[in-house]
Amino acid sequence: MKRLQTICNIIAVLYLIFHLCYAGFMFTQSLFYAMIWLAILVVEVLIVVFGLKKAKFIVCIFTLFLLAQSCLSAFIYVKGFDLQTKNADYVVVLGYALEDNQMTETLKLRLDRTYEYAIDNPNANIVLCGGITGSNTVSEAKVMYDYLVTKGIVSTRMRLEDTSTDTIENIQNCKSYIDTKSKVVVLSSNYHVYRASKICEKAGFEVHTLGSKAPILLLPNQFLHEKLGFIKMMIFM
Repeated sequence: MKRLQTICNIIAVLYLIFHLCYAGFMFTQSLFYAMIWLAILVVEVLIVVFGLKKAKFIVCIFTLFLLAQSCLSAFIYVKGFDLQTKNADYVVVLGYALEDNQMTETLKLRLDRTYEYAIDNPNANIVLCGGITGSNTVSEAKVMYDYLVTKGIVSTRMRLEDTSTDTIENIQNCKSYIDTKSKVVVLSSNYHVYRASKICEKAGFEVHTLGSKAPILLLPNQFLHEKLGFIKMMIFM
């Protein structure tokens, strides 16, 4: 039992160190998410300190919780892959928040994957999803459209869904552009497509999923966002 407690203590401390480093990193990316990670870290420290002083089994339970969260992130990542994506009638590309009307690396990676798919599947129609969010003055869909046009994708292949502000609205609004009896592929970042597929199921149509690469250093933040997104999906759909 003591050995198990020692192992749990070590694992918990390693998680705390990682979360401390990640909170510091997020201060260079987003103050909002940096504060969230800092708050998570404070709660974790309080749990560990209380457990070590009052009831060591609490640290073991906390460690199992952290490990379960990591396993859930891995599950979300792996389940996002689908090999049956060739020759789709429609590919629905989900947007990502702009920064000062400019696409981020995450969105660029999604669009580069879209371009590859469009070239390999010339009959696929492309639905670009994303409205105006934050302080931006242009929609995500329009920025996505302009980028793909410059890459050589014919404009007549693309449809813009430029009124949505989150994934649930992305899926619900793009239904008007799609014959749901056709083969549909949803394209987004690899950490995101599993939730997108579940939203599609709740919205009434089945899809295949295609994931793009994502910036590795942002993955912990994105997995946190995904878990919160699942909660939102369960409440509002």
